[in-house]
Amino acid sequence: MAERYRLEILDHREVAPGHWEMLLPRVGGLRDAEPGQFVSVLCRTGESWDPLLRRPFSIYRAEEDAFSFLYRVAGRGTRQLSRARAGETLDLVGPLGRGFWYRDLVPGSRVALVGGGVGVPPLFFLSQRLLEAGAVPEIYAGFASARQAVALDRWQRLGLAPQVATDDGTLGYRGVVTELLERRLAGEGLQRIYACGPRPMLREVARLAGAWGIPCQVAMEEWMACGAGVCLSCVIKVEDDASPGGRWMRVCREGPVFDGAKVVWNRA
Repeated sequence: MAERYRLEILDHREVAPGHWEMLLPRVGGLRDAEPGQFVSVLCRTGESWDPLLRRPFSIYRAEEDAFSFLYRVAGRGTRQLSRARAGETLDLVGPLGRGFWYRDLVPGSRVALVGGGVGVPPLFFLSQRLLEAGAVPEIYAGFASARQAVALDRWQRLGLAPQVATDDGTLGYRGVVTELLERRLAGEGLQRIYACGPRPMLREVARLAGAWGIPCQVAMEEWMACGAGVCLSCVIKVEDDASPGGRWMRVCREGPVFDGAKVVWNRA
């Protein structure tokens, strides 16, 4: 259940150029957070009202007594957030949204996790849970360049070997990460695909999964003004049994995770 917290920042550091990880105490309902869920953070400090709206951040790591989120500085809110220091207090609401579903997987299930850019962090949290459930996650991560690569060392500490694609070829395969996934689909079968990243990447992952008949879950990224399902700024069109043509669903409440086969991609 989502609650509001004012938490002391335990650590806050730049982990790649323009990419920051913030570590916070894992208390209350945050202990029950699931991979794919997010927290909504006030990025302003002191008595300022700017920026007015909270910013959503997916949960990156979940340890026994702490959790973190990882973000890229992209605008006024994240720029101001990056100035926060350990020992200061952060105001957030969470956990929010519906995360990935994975508890039905049997031990030994082989699954692919496909991430692009800042879509990578929630997949790390998911990989932690999948390993605990006895599943076998395969990691496919795409970045613009080696300088923007994040989470790879964390996965290696878990004993996983991420396959990496970069647009400029400075790390791993030169090209897009969906090309690595397409190569993999020609091999031994996968039970499920999980993905988070830019919209074109998610659309292609869903297409490939459909072509190979593999269930696919996608964590959608969308502008969220309230994060509570009230403002309707984050709706996408999704098919369901009651409305085959699709109906509008809120990414912050009915998502951010959806069945990739049911997203109406030309309207999402």
